[in-house]
Amino acid sequence: ALLNRLAGAMYDVKRHRCNVYVDGPILAALGTTSERRRMLCKTVLAWPGLGFRLAFHKAAWGTKGTPVTWTSAVYTLGHDCLVVVVKDTIIQAVREDVQKMLKSNVISIKSLRTLCGRLVCVASLLYIWRPFVDMMWAPLFKPKAAGSAPKGCMWESQVNVPLRWFQAFLDKHPEALQKEYSVAEFLGEGTRIRITLDASVWGVGAYLEEDDVITEYICEPLNPYDLERFGLELGDSAGHQTWEALIALIALRAWADKWQDRRVVLAVRSDSVSALTTLLKFKNAGEGSSAIAREMALDVAESVYRPTVIAHIPGVCNVISDALSRWHEPGKERRWPE
Repeated sequence: ALLNRLAGAMYDVKRHRCNVYVDGPILAALGTTSERRRMLCKTVLAWPGLGFRLAFHKAAWGTKGTPVTWTSAVYTLGHDCLVVVVKDTIIQAVREDVQKMLKSNVISIKSLRTLCGRLVCVASLLYIWRPFVDMMWAPLFKPKAAGSAPKGCMWESQVNVPLRWFQAFLDKHPEALQKEYSVAEFLGEGTRIRITLDASVWGVGAYLEEDDVITEYICEPLNPYDLERFGLELGDSAGHQTWEALIALIALRAWADKWQDRRVVLAVRSDSVSALTTLLKFKNAGEGSSAIAREMALDVAESVYRPTVIAHIPGVCNVISDALSRWHEPGKERRWPE
């Protein structure tokens, strides 16, 4: 931390950045070739002068198009973007650990801690992994949860859900282990896409705006399959939280071609705090909402960009989506909002 602060204070923060992870520093400099070299050399020479020893034989010099390995990832600077890829050795180790644990009904606590350490490395790059990594750590801090498991072990069922999610991610979305951070995304450039959601106990509704113009909408009754899947009945208020999360998933999938592989600024609005929390953290306290959150995380993993804005809209203002969600309510007059 001291080294990081000293290096950061040597130059204008707009032209020189430093980060230190445990004992591995990384420096970034902006300017002409001679200016960059001067800044980096002064920083590197200042540290030994303070008594810190540096392993110069492990150092890497990165320029545009040249990959540099730091901590758990490989970084490549492009013309207008930074491409970051998780190290193959870490991913392979995670894949082998997950497959091995799913084949047994008991897991060594020591092995689980090792896997969690590797998962944390990946989650530092892939934010959608974080809620599932939390699910892996949780049993380790609750010794009583092990129950009658052998000493030093825990039951596989305690972490079955996150293990299966990691397996599905690695099998279906290996390309998502590479992330591209562009200048355009940082500056908020691109088409402005806004999705506004709502759900009732009779149906779900949503509409899509592209650059502030409504172009498409969803107006669907609750499907008998969904009612059976979540063990709920049509018209039952107990399912409202689940349906709010479900319309978020439906809308993101229905309009995936509008945001997943395009340079856009994506905003999602809803009058349900629970649905927004599901989209923001990919986890929820409800059983049905939690299952939907895991599906949502896999969908977002495929995208180039994640939702930029997640906003709450008061129920009295969510007129259009509310009307769409109640369109199939028995005995209700069907009128488009003015």
